[in-house]
Amino acid sequence: MRISNKNRSNAQKSTEKVDRGKTKQGIDKQEKYYRLLVETANQAGEAIIVLQSIDGKEGSIVFVSDQVARLSGYSKEEVLRMSIADFVSSDSLPVLLERYRRRQMGEEVPHTYEAKVLKRDGTAIPIEVSAATARVNGKTVTMAISGISPSASASKRL
Repeated sequence: MRISNKNRSNAQKSTEKVDRGKTKQGIDKQEKYYRLLVETANQAGEAIIVLQSIDGKEGSIVFVSDQVARLSGYSKEEVLRMSIADFVSSDSLPVLLERYRRRQMGEEVPHTYEAKVLKRDGTAIPIEVSAATARVNGKTVTMAISGISPSASASKRL
C-alpha cells in the first residue's frame, strides 16, 4: 500500500507541529527555571548583572535583577541606561575594566573578587563579584553575580 505524497505531507506537518509544541513546552519550562533562579538569587540577597559592549560603549548594562536596584537605590530602568563605568567607584574601575576587556577577549581572569559600587547617594558599597562570560546571539557578554562583601558584612556586625 502506497501513501500518497499529500498524505505523507500531512503526516509530516502533523509531526512537525507536535515537535514544535514539545520544543515550545521545553523552552517555556526552561524560562520558568531561569526566572525562578533570578528570583531566588534576589531573595538570597544576590544581585545579577549582565554587561555587553554596545555601539562602542564598553560594559553597557543590558540586564539587572531586582536586587541590583534595591542595593544601589537606582531603578532598574536607570541602571539599564548605565555602563559599568557609571556604576562602580573610581578606585574599583581600572581593575573591573581590565578584567572585563580580558574576559571579552577570551582570556582567563579571576572569577571572584571584591569591588565597590556606587549607590544613588554616592556612597560606595563593598561587594563580592563572581563573573564569567557567555555567548548570547553570537556576542560575548559578561554575567556577574554579587552580594555584599563578606568583609563588609563582618565589619557591620562588630
